[in-house]
Amino acid sequence: MKNLAKRCMIWAIKKFHRSPQFSKLFNRLLLSQLKCLLPTGEVRTYPAFEESARLTVFVLHWDLFRGDLEALAREKGVRVIFLDLVWQQIVHDGFYPYSVNITDYYNSPLSSDIGKKTEQLTTFLSPFFTLLKKKFDVKVVMAPNMRFIPDLDWGRAAQKAKIPSVVLFREGLVNFERGYKGTVIRQRKFGKFLGDHIIFVNEEIKKVFIESGFTSENQTTVAGAPRMDSLVRRAQKVREWQAEAEIKELKPAQIIVFYFWPGKFQKGFIDEDGLWRPPGVPHGLFREVF
Repeated sequence: MKNLAKRCMIWAIKKFHRSPQFSKLFNRLLLSQLKCLLPTGEVRTYPAFEESARLTVFVLHWDLFRGDLEALAREKGVRVIFLDLVWQQIVHDGFYPYSVNITDYYNSPLSSDIGKKTEQLTTFLSPFFTLLKKKFDVKVVMAPNMRFIPDLDWGRAAQKAKIPSVVLFREGLVNFERGYKGTVIRQRKFGKFLGDHIIFVNEEIKKVFIESGFTSENQTTVAGAPRMDSLVRRAQKVREWQAEAEIKELKPAQIIVFYFWPGKFQKGFIDEDGLWRPPGVPHGLFREVF
């Protein structure tokens, strides 16, 4: 979308967001921009995906999932729909004329300026989710994290339309001191979870969030990482090939998975929370391995 068009839309939202006629027009515009992720990985634009589904998920910040959505879309009866991120940003900029700190967002009462703008935005946007519910029987709205304000606002707008707001939290490597304690400290700064449910990839990260007081046991589920399903299937095929190779006395393949990248910080230091941040993977080691 061209910058001029974006600026015009942001201006229109600022000026006319209280108008029911404008709200209806804008919601119809959003509807026309909907996209659907097919099981094949192909993306189709509305209305080319009107077939019914057992479960329709509306995804926020879709580009951060990187593999999870494709795994969901391959499940029988599941439909994944989304909007390009630019639409979330346009709505956000139409209500917040300044940068909002995430901890301020979480801790601002309804009577504050941030609280009032949040209420205005979610009131403006909730008819869109009512339309999604009526048109596509959307059962849940899903975000990849709880640290992005546009995602939080859209999730709260969905809640106003009686659609659950869920986070599929993709991060889970906290089995080291700074990762564990640092995440506990961060989540305590946020206060309380604003959505309905969080899906975690492992028990350790769930434990962190509950310990921080950010969420409760009954708001959480551990379901693994959907994006790893394809790796499991591929590994199974390799095991089958290895079994055949042993029968035929062939040399079996060796699998090595490298999950790391060169560390951003090549020297350790004490961070703002007083925790030791160890150095990342050295650049030299990364180059030597690859």
